[in-house]
Amino acid sequence: MELSSKQIAKNTSFFTLANILQKIIAFFYVAIISRIIGPSNLGIYTYALSFTSIFGIFIDIGFEKVLIRETAKNKEKAQDFFSNILGIKLPLSFLTLVIIFLITYFQNYPPLTKGLIYISAFLMSLDSFNLSIECVLRGFQNLKYESISVVVCQIATFIIGAAGILINKNNLKILIIALLIGSLWRFLFALTILVKKYNIYPKLNYNRDILKFLFKISFPFAIAGVFLKVYSYADSVLLFNLAGEKAAGLYGLPYRAVTAFQFIPMAFMAALFPALSFFYISSKESLKKTFEIALIYLSIICLPIIFGVAVLAKEIMIRFFGPSFLPSVFALQILISNLLFIFLDFPAGTVLNACDREKVNTVLMGFAMVINIISNLILIPRYTFIGASISMIISTLFLVTFRTYYSYKIVNFDLAYVFKKIVKALIAASVMGGAVWYLKSFINFYLVIILGAIIYPVVLFLIKGIEKNDIKLVYDSIRHKA
Repeated sequence: MELSSKQIAKNTSFFTLANILQKIIAFFYVAIISRIIGPSNLGIYTYALSFTSIFGIFIDIGFEKVLIRETAKNKEKAQDFFSNILGIKLPLSFLTLVIIFLITYFQNYPPLTKGLIYISAFLMSLDSFNLSIECVLRGFQNLKYESISVVVCQIATFIIGAAGILINKNNLKILIIALLIGSLWRFLFALTILVKKYNIYPKLNYNRDILKFLFKISFPFAIAGVFLKVYSYADSVLLFNLAGEKAAGLYGLPYRAVTAFQFIPMAFMAALFPALSFFYISSKESLKKTFEIALIYLSIICLPIIFGVAVLAKEIMIRFFGPSFLPSVFALQILISNLLFIFLDFPAGTVLNACDREKVNTVLMGFAMVINIISNLILIPRYTFIGASISMIISTLFLVTFRTYYSYKIVNFDLAYVFKKIVKALIAASVMGGAVWYLKSFINFYLVIILGAIIYPVVLFLIKGIEKNDIKLVYDSIRHKA
């Protein structure tokens, strides 16, 4: 039975709130462990996770998006799809673990680094199976249990990891073990729901016709997944090997802080995706208006974050992460400025997918990956983690520029109107940033944030950067998601 518009909205809202809570818990968790272990150990920890995460592409191979889509289309065949995917992923997982272990064993890494990579490899493999189970649940349009699981997993990781590192600050393995225990809980919980509620069991199967079908439709997703994984983690891996563990830690902290904000455009565009697909067929004018509003609203949301974090970067580092991360202030300011490009990239990429231009998206991601790797190889040896930060801006700017260009060819949106609105948001954010910069020297840190949060919308409304009709259009577009 199909879900109603109200039920879908409730489902999405619940999942979004769970992700917000998870991000808040994760922020304080990272703040605690960073203060205790310092930049060098954080660099080793980050490298182990990044290095093994790249190898996840050899296990997932694009099956996840296919599993969601095909389960949603034909729920009666969910067991067949799930069993055949498990049948492929299990040997791939074993083979990938062997490859990681062999590569790591023959590297000239200290025993601690090798140990962290070995544990992280098991974590990566378990997370891959978690994803398959949760994709089936998403195919059944049920996000409630995944939402619960995400929060409980993060709480468990927080308690075990923080307690372990407080007892022994040199025991970095406890941090990966904490993630592994949280992931194991998530696996068992999701599997229990899958079996008890939907009667789908973790069986292994090898049906030639089903596997042929799955491989055929998953290939584009697999290629895109390879590009995305390498694009996301290559900087951390290259930085660790070219500039050392301390540089990796000084970059990893601000990078994680900035990417945490990605859930905002992700949730926003997930809500608008069905409407964009619908309007592509039924109303080009509505498609145009919805795309324009997406660009404008995401700019309105991210610009005060950019100015606020940039102005308070030093205070944020000292207050939450400790003085040992003060060298990361400039990297944080560079990376937070990239947030505008990240936020604007989501609508452009989503429109291309909604309008059947997935191949364009994949090709552009491939070019962005290559640009990211080359620029890192050029900039890291000279500028270390600052170079990696600049490299991220270069590759993201390329991606958003060309995705927006191809989106414009489809949507033909009013570029002048969008630019005018973004400039108004930029003015309001600049006023807020100036006020925060002036007030921070003699007013409490948290009070400054509250005042900034008041100043920005007031200025924005005064200069008509946002209007009632804009809000109504977003609401109406999201209602089309059912």
